[in-house]
Amino acid sequence: AYWPDTTYRADLVIDSIRLIHRNQRDRLYRNTLHAEAGPRQVTAAVRSGDLKLDFNAPVPIDSLWGSIGGLRAEVDRQIEAHRLDMERV
Repeated sequence: AYWPDTTYRADLVIDSIRLIHRNQRDRLYRNTLHAEAGPRQVTAAVRSGDLKLDFNAPVPIDSLWGSIGGLRAEVDRQIEAHRLDMERV
């Protein structure tokens, strides 16, 4: 394992994000990201308005990182099929 007995945590809070595209303007308020990587699992949580995204991998970061290549191939297949199956990912 990369980090044998250590858990690393990161918290990011952004008060607002302003989006501008041609004539359209929008603002996202109170955006947060929390992430943890430890010897037994990797987790992340994103919050922005009514968006809530949670990620949990019950494996250490080195195992997760090693499986990213297969994950990319699976997501590419699903995008080509125009269907995302997050349970399979």
